[in-house]
Amino acid sequence: MNKNEEENYTSLKDLIKNLRLRIFPLSIFALIIALLLGLFTPIDRDQARYLVEKVYETYISELNAREKFSEKVFFIFMHNSQVSIMMLLPVMGFAFTLFSMYWSGVTMHAFIIVQPNISRISMIIQLFSVPSTWLELIAYSIAFTESLYSTIMLAKKKNYTIVNLILTLLIVESMLLFSACIETLYIMKKV
Repeated sequence: MNKNEEENYTSLKDLIKNLRLRIFPLSIFALIIALLLGLFTPIDRDQARYLVEKVYETYISELNAREKFSEKVFFIFMHNSQVSIMMLLPVMGFAFTLFSMYWSGVTMHAFIIVQPNISRISMIIQLFSVPSTWLELIAYSIAFTESLYSTIMLAKKKNYTIVNLILTLLIVESMLLFSACIETLYIMKKV
């Protein structure tokens, strides 16, 4: 390899590293926008009631059935972990991420409709004042970034190693486990 080829290789490595750094802030912004779009999507009262009932049946009642701290943490972590693994997939992952965030916003809007003592503004303030929200948002943004990055690398037929995906998965899952601990503390304190 001559000096010119070596410089190009180094600059390509730098470009790849910088590409992730450029995508990441856009990822956070995109996820927040998707969540807010869902939160402001119009749904009628019957749809809202149905959605809230399903969330209680499939998630909240299951979470409340667990009494121990560790059981609640595990339940929350497993839910978020499954979502984040889907988010990491090349090509499909970033679409799934946006859909998941949008649907979370729609679900929050359903709770606002069913429980009229909650306003959108108070929901947004409460959501973004909890540290676990920011940890999840950052973890999901890392997964979203890696999904976009791997998709770009595959489209350009560049080398993409599974090591990057595994490292990203370890980082994301660690953050989500920590977030689940904080969220469980918050839930148990409120109860």
